[in-house]
Amino acid sequence: MRIWLATAAAILTAQASSAQAAGELVRIALVGDSTVAEGGGWGPGFRDAFGPGVEVLNFAQNGRSSKSYRAEGFWEPALAARPHYVLIQFGHNDNPGKGPDRETDPATTYRANLSRYLDEARAAGAIPILVTSIVRRALTPDSRVIADANLPYVEEVRRLGESRHVPVMDLYTVTLQQCERLGRAGCDALGATTAAGTLDTTHLGAAGQRAVGALAAGEFVRVVLPASPSMDPKDIPASRLLPLTPARSTFPMPAPRDPRLPSIVLVGDSTVRNGRGDGAGGLWGWGDFLAENLDASKVNVVNRAIGGLSSRTYMAFGHWERVLALLKRGDVLVMQFGHNDASAVNDPTRARGTLRGADDEATTIDNQMTGDREEVHTYGWYLRRMIAEARQKGASVVVCSPVPRNVWAGKKVVRALDYRAWAEQAAGAGGADFVDLNALVAARYDALGRDAVTPLFPTDDTHTSREGARLTAVTAAAALGALPGSPVASYLSMAR
Repeated sequence: MRIWLATAAAILTAQASSAQAAGELVRIALVGDSTVAEGGGWGPGFRDAFGPGVEVLNFAQNGRSSKSYRAEGFWEPALAARPHYVLIQFGHNDNPGKGPDRETDPATTYRANLSRYLDEARAAGAIPILVTSIVRRALTPDSRVIADANLPYVEEVRRLGESRHVPVMDLYTVTLQQCERLGRAGCDALGATTAAGTLDTTHLGAAGQRAVGALAAGEFVRVVLPASPSMDPKDIPASRLLPLTPARSTFPMPAPRDPRLPSIVLVGDSTVRNGRGDGAGGLWGWGDFLAENLDASKVNVVNRAIGGLSSRTYMAFGHWERVLALLKRGDVLVMQFGHNDASAVNDPTRARGTLRGADDEATTIDNQMTGDREEVHTYGWYLRRMIAEARQKGASVVVCSPVPRNVWAGKKVVRALDYRAWAEQAAGAGGADFVDLNALVAARYDALGRDAVTPLFPTDDTHTSREGARLTAVTAAAALGALPGSPVASYLSMAR
């Protein structure tokens, strides 16, 4: 068994590295006992519930508890596979009477074991998710599930999840509800058959694996995508589930072409630079075409925007620090954030939202993605900090309001009034210039009309094609050049 595990771990690690490099598959590792494992657990049904962008690696082992799983060497291969998520379900074999090598006390040793799994999963770069054990399908005469020795362990999982701010998939509750809804005959139909031909009320047969696996997939979606809890797991693209960590958002970035020249440095989100700025999927950010409107013999254009990030995560992940090191006197910093600042302040996959407004309000959270305690500020606070630090380096700063989405109200594009106002307030408070790119581009869209604008957004209402990005870049360049005392006007090559 140990030889098999070592070989499997090596194969899975190679597969994981390849998948991660391609940026496609989401890897979910399942860790637990036989009620999760391939033979009689919900793991196979969980795997089948997702589309091709999700890879489920089942490391659960029959007969193991939170104690013996680690002691027998099964935990290391799960981490070696470099999963994005680790789902942890123990309890059945932690029960009293399972023997000294397996049994644990819910409030002490069991809790300590789970806490260690959480800490080590996070240290390995994975997002841990606790899972309560599925019910043993023993029923009263009126088809009620009989509470047994598992319940204290289930309750401890819930308490640990709440105290550690870790998502909890409550399979105990959903399988209890499932069993009582189905009644005795339906509940029995979920079970496996023992070697003696009798009903196994703990493990799952093929039908039970499918049914409980689908419930588990639904619970996973509920805790990972709280804003879309009812989405069909098969319809969720990998990009929605991939955690946006510092590692996943860090890759080689553009540098000044000629260090002797001043630079216009762009920071922002995917509407400024989509992906790696190479047009993957036919999508481009407007920052990739700004240079077409400028004289390359006079100025560099360095697009350091990163898709998926907000003003908060751009700073928290270390990207702003690297931009700051790049800036020198005479450079111009152009920033445009906002689209991702409107996201959830705390969740397992992004945790990128900022507080609404431009004042000094702040709140402290236990970040579900990183496990760290973090003080979260307003959108305007992050902008003000970047403005101040860039100006200390001798750079001029221009704040842009976020570009509009392809969302219409009648014959006009919907304007982002809140973020436009907060961006302008931050610019004014910090001594930066302000370009209302939202209103300027929206006016261009209004003039073109919905039928002409819609093809500029080939996949969604936010990200533009080459033609759409060029339209925004021309608009941005003209607006930058028209600023009073513009730091960009002397570099323009476009007709004015």
